[in-house]
Amino acid sequence: MKFGEDGRLYGINPEAGFFGVAPGTSNKTNPIAVATFQKNSIFTKVGETVGGEYFWEGLEDEVKDKNVDMINWLGQKSLCAPELATIIHPDWESPKGVPIDAVIFGGRRPAGGSLVYETRSWLHGIFTGACLKSEATAAAEYKGKTVMHDRMAMRPFMRYNFGHYLQHWIDLNQEGRKVPGIHHVNWFRKDANNKFLWPGFGDNIRVIDWIIRRLDGEPDLGSASSAHAAALLEKSGHPVGFAVFDSGFSNVFEAAAAEETGSVRDEIDSEVALRELLDFLSEKHIEVVAICLDHYLTFMGKLTLIMPFVLLGTCDSSLSVANQAESLLSENFPGEKSQQAISIFALSTAKVAIDIISERHALTYAQKYDCEDSPEQRFSRLSTQCLLTLARLAPFACSDLHLSEMLDGFFKDSAIIRKLVKSDASVGTH
Repeated sequence: MKFGEDGRLYGINPEAGFFGVAPGTSNKTNPIAVATFQKNSIFTKVGETVGGEYFWEGLEDEVKDKNVDMINWLGQKSLCAPELATIIHPDWESPKGVPIDAVIFGGRRPAGGSLVYETRSWLHGIFTGACLKSEATAAAEYKGKTVMHDRMAMRPFMRYNFGHYLQHWIDLNQEGRKVPGIHHVNWFRKDANNKFLWPGFGDNIRVIDWIIRRLDGEPDLGSASSAHAAALLEKSGHPVGFAVFDSGFSNVFEAAAAEETGSVRDEIDSEVALRELLDFLSEKHIEVVAICLDHYLTFMGKLTLIMPFVLLGTCDSSLSVANQAESLLSENFPGEKSQQAISIFALSTAKVAIDIISERHALTYAQKYDCEDSPEQRFSRLSTQCLLTLARLAPFACSDLHLSEMLDGFFKDSAIIRKLVKSDASVGTH
């Protein structure tokens, strides 16, 4: 791949052929592929009938003679000439190459991981690729179904320092260049019965079509991390009957797919795996780690709901409650991660705190604790707790414009401040 005079990235395929895994490929699942390998193609480790026809799992309904004898049966691979593909780009042989608008990283993850999501920026996309994990395949040095780190999907092929390789990706984004969008896909998520949730093969064009339309800025296509799959893909322009959307399939697209415990383990595991690479990155790019940590935390919607109350709890007037909340924070975000977590959830925490003080939050009217004699005392206790929390968040306002504006607006509301001071002198002191 190289950048053209127009600033776009162009690519050529140095291989003289297409390679594909045979099982499951048929006129029903991938008619373009079947049409492409009808001549000038090589089949390896596939079934062969006594009549000289190829056969593998998935062709049971297409074989002419259902009782035909097989010479051998393994069903593995097929290779064919690119020019046979009816949908190949007209400039596929041009020395200039074809324009690259999207980079798609793919991980083979049977559990966890959305069907597709788009990254926020070039740097975030690189981080996503560097955190890629995938089930071992025949191309890898490990056998079995182990899920392993597979950075940039290059584990079996990487032949020099990966830190330098990562720096090369980072350096591609220079002034005057238009870098592609970066997306992540996972075609291989399975349900409780060990069946694939996504049909794959020709249906993958639906996801690719959605990616292209997102890159073109087409409105009302939804978000890959939240939209219902069937509704989202119906907008792609394909016939509604092009694929069957089974019950539970929409879970592949939902953000909830990434809210599992496995996502927390992935984040911690990926941080450890990437730590060794930091020495090879330019100092100016170290902030990428913090940016991407932001994504992997806020992507988990449940934490966004829970963390404000954990942070509020750290400022509770009850020492035992405050200690429990601090322990919860430090255990899940040890060391410097605690401050990073506070920074990431500062805005959502400040909103909850201000809503409580302004009596717009349901917690304000909840049943009082045994230690509280009246609703007024409860409000006083909560208000003090919220004000102390806002004070703890104040230093982060220097680097967060939205947080700064929220705090500034709150403290300029003299009516609320007078109410707080009037309700309890101790609140005014705090």
